[in-house]
Amino acid sequence: EAMPGGRECVVVYGHYDVAYAQHDADWKSDPFEMTGRDGYLYGRGVSDDKGPILTSLYAANELHLAGKLGVDVVFVIEGEEESGRSLHDRSFPDIIRDNMHWFEGCKAVVISNNYWVDNERPCLTYGMRGVIDLEVWVSGPRKDLHAGVDGGIVHEPIADLAEILASLQAKDGTIAVEGIYDGVRELDDTEEERLEAVGLSVETYSKALGLGKVRAETPIDLVKSRWCLPSLSIGSIETTNLSNQFRKIPKAVVGRASLFFVPDQNSEILKMALQKHIQGVFDRRGSSNTLNVRFKQVSNYWIGDTNNHIFTVSAKAVEDVWGVKPLLVREGGTYGGISAFLEETLGAPALHLPLGQASDNAHLPNERIRVHNLLQGKKVLGRLIAILGQENTSPLRTPSRGALDAQGASPPAPMQL
Repeated sequence: EAMPGGRECVVVYGHYDVAYAQHDADWKSDPFEMTGRDGYLYGRGVSDDKGPILTSLYAANELHLAGKLGVDVVFVIEGEEESGRSLHDRSFPDIIRDNMHWFEGCKAVVISNNYWVDNERPCLTYGMRGVIDLEVWVSGPRKDLHAGVDGGIVHEPIADLAEILASLQAKDGTIAVEGIYDGVRELDDTEEERLEAVGLSVETYSKALGLGKVRAETPIDLVKSRWCLPSLSIGSIETTNLSNQFRKIPKAVVGRASLFFVPDQNSEILKMALQKHIQGVFDRRGSSNTLNVRFKQVSNYWIGDTNNHIFTVSAKAVEDVWGVKPLLVREGGTYGGISAFLEETLGAPALHLPLGQASDNAHLPNERIRVHNLLQGKKVLGRLIAILGQENTSPLRTPSRGALDAQGASPPAPMQL
């Protein structure tokens, strides 16, 4: 509980839990034993988010040991970010609210849990989409049936589900749900120019995915589709035919989907639109089966103010270390509502400062992070904390528009370069 009083603070958020990984043929080394190869560290969590956490710790500690830590640094590190549960179903918000004395005079919230848009150019992230995760269940007979005995005479749950899931997307990849694009914020000229400046190659992006082509035809369409428009993806289909046998009719099936949405859309209105569409498709089939739509979690979007001072000083820190101005980018993924919650609760702006590259494979086999990025990232974070420690304004501004465990610890030993 003991900490210096009367000083301003910078909050650094991270999470130590990781996405699921299984040591199989896709991994070239044990995912839970860190391995170094060709200038990269490989293993589950090295990029998302253990590497960036340690980088932040070392950056703050080196300033502390040098007597140059002019601002308190409060580390908020949790273990439920990858749980798939909504923020407000976790203990995180209550822990923060119950310990507000740790965050007095908060100047900014810094998060390093995302990636550059490619492997060469440093970035600052000022926006993320929100997400609605849902399950569509269709249940039928009381047990699995033999297809040779009962096929053709019963309404099969998997046929109902297949039509429902197929109806969610049009052939051009847009979402075929009435009202799903309502409320999308139009981009102003400044943001259009910012997206143009990203200049991602459609061909290079396609090849990186192992695809002959993608639906976008121009660089700006590529980033708009990924960052600034809603998208819906089907993640998995599971049935009670657990052995995946031929000639069996499963008694129940579930499809899992995620709808990513953008400023200024309302998640409750989107949920109603999805429910209405799914129910309508099912009803038109005249099936005797039972439909159940379950919304598993909702995380809201976050959008920052790039004119805020935190972006100015962060851009300076990046340029001082890397020698180039960072790109200002949005991201298509979400962050569980953490950014907006911390902004609103602590009354300070949030910033996402990516350390990893686009090829880091977070959540995928062979997750990695370049050692050079970690060492440069330590310098960037140290430079940013030092700049904020030299200033006397708190907070830097009112929080940016969003929608809706700090733990004392001994500092680590200095990183040996």
